[in-house]
Amino acid sequence: MLKASLISRIIIALLITLELAQGAPIGIAQGRMERRDGQHKDYGVPEPYDGSVYHGKPSYPDEGYDLGEPGYDTYPKPTYRPKPTPHPKPQPTPTPKPKPTPTPTPTPEPKPKRKSFKFGFGLNIGANIGIGGKKDGNGVGLDVGAGIGAGVQIETDKQKIDVNAGVKANVGVEVGSGKDGKGLDVGVNTGVGAEIGGSVEEK
Repeated sequence: MLKASLISRIIIALLITLELAQGAPIGIAQGRMERRDGQHKDYGVPEPYDGSVYHGKPSYPDEGYDLGEPGYDTYPKPTYRPKPTPHPKPQPTPTPKPKPTPTPTPTPEPKPKRKSFKFGFGLNIGANIGIGGKKDGNGVGLDVGAGIGAGVQIETDKQKIDVNAGVKANVGVEVGSGKDGKGLDVGVNTGVGAEIGGSVEEK
């Protein structure tokens, strides 16, 4: 069985080979090709080459190149697209940090210059009571006074002036020695006085 199948395949192959050698068209090997001159030729019949070179017309008048070989048309030059320029990524703008506002140092106000003056005068009338000595002895006294006064204030563009005046009454104690150095005098000294004073303040 296997031998009969193998022999039949060999016979079919020989028949196909003989038909191809004679140029007879068969279903598998038959075909047609179209040439540039519009003629058609079967695959099984070769055409003799005469050695000429075919130069086809370029597809574009000003572009392309000729391969210089038979059976090839002129092809246009390849056009290359330039690579797109990458757009730079936008960088975030750094937010400037606010600088701390320096606290202004308070300027100390200059202290006003103040000039003051004061003077007074008084009259004391004393009466001494002597103990153990002459009543007309000389002594040293301590006065304690109280007074009342009034003042006036004058103010200019540059200065402020205070003027005051008052009346003072004195009551004192006097201790001294006798006239002849004998004994001790203790007395009460009273008096009345006047006082005036004031101050000047520069602005």
